[in-house]
Amino acid sequence: MQTSDAAVVDCVLCEPGFACVDGACQPEGECAQSCAEAGLRCGSHCGESCGTCAAGEGCADGQCVCAPVCPVERCAQPDNCDGTCPPCARDVGCAECALRLSVVERAGQIVTLALDYAPPDSAPRPSIADLRIAVGGEAELLEVAAGEALLTAEKDLFTDPESGRPFRTLPDGLVQLLIISTQNTRPIEAGRWLFLRFRVGPAFGEASGPGIFSLVPRQQIFAPLPADEVLWGSDLGQPVVVWP
Repeated sequence: MQTSDAAVVDCVLCEPGFACVDGACQPEGECAQSCAEAGLRCGSHCGESCGTCAAGEGCADGQCVCAPVCPVERCAQPDNCDGTCPPCARDVGCAECALRLSVVERAGQIVTLALDYAPPDSAPRPSIADLRIAVGGEAELLEVAAGEALLTAEKDLFTDPESGRPFRTLPDGLVQLLIISTQNTRPIEAGRWLFLRFRVGPAFGEASGPGIFSLVPRQQIFAPLPADEVLWGSDLGQPVVVWP
């Protein structure tokens, strides 16, 4: 039989000090403790059942905790765990804002949002935009495409050199969309700026909540400054909410 410094077991090759339990390597010292000694009330521990939780509870890290009940019918209502269920469906963020997100197409789990710009007629137009979008819940950004207004202004979406995609995810989890042009300083007129295609709901398994999308209010979204001032004081951070 072949031997090495690691323990060879039927399910996996574990490093010294680890044993294969239930198909995974577990520290041998931890497995010397019982569920009670490890302070576990539910789930399994090194092949031993630690118990089950009562109705209305779920098991998290070996402890029974209140399990929120939040079907779409209970949106924005109490979740039975001293909290509140996710917000109700909303197809348009801030309908009165100069910059707004809205749902324009839906096919199964794939949802397309549009970013539209509708400033007052006399408002200065931006030539550059640095947008941030917060994406919450079960949602993943798949694709971004320029709308007619950006194409007419001959503006581009900055490509993230690491991913090669026309957007990037910042360390704080926000999605950044940088609209620029190295060829002109032409202003961007009113109209449809962007299409953003998301998958809402998990890639596998049953969905448990909505995707939540909102523009992040901040100064210097637009340049030059007079164009940015059009956005100040508006409630453009109101979310679009899409339930699977």
